Amino acid sequence: MIPFLRDITQIYTGDYSSFAVTNLGDIKAWGLNKNNLLLTDQSERGVIKNIVTEPMVMQLPDYFVRSSTTKIL
Repeated sequence: MIPFLRDITQIYTGDYSSFAVTNLGDIKAWGLNKNNLLLTDQSERGVIKNIVTEPMVMQLPDYFVRSSTTKIL
């Protein structure tokens, strides 16, 4: 089993990116990261470098509130 998968409770996918929510409420993202769309704070260095190949924790802005009762739709 891939190590990061054991903590995943939900997975969301799009055309160019995917997201996984852990049992701790962290959101991991991978896929196309143009203009830091995935909020992983990875710098852009050409098309190939804009692709996040391994799940990385998203750095959500302070105005997002984490709660154990919040449901993500």
